[in-house]
Amino acid sequence: MEDILTKAGPTNLFRFIVNPASFGQSVENLYYMSFLIRDGLCAVHTSVDGEPIICECSGYFR
Repeated sequence: MEDILTKAGPTNLFRFIVNPASFGQSVENLYYMSFLIRDGLCAVHTSVDGEPIICECSGYFR
């Protein structure tokens, strides 16, 4: 997931995690994303529109 996030750049959290065809995969994606956030490899921010945005952290946060 980290590699995909690096290539995709900042993106909407829900569009990145949710798979409309598979609830199980959506849960799995959320699970793995929680570890990336915990380890400081990515962060969640709120856009001006109020949408949650997921992005890779630079070396500053590591």
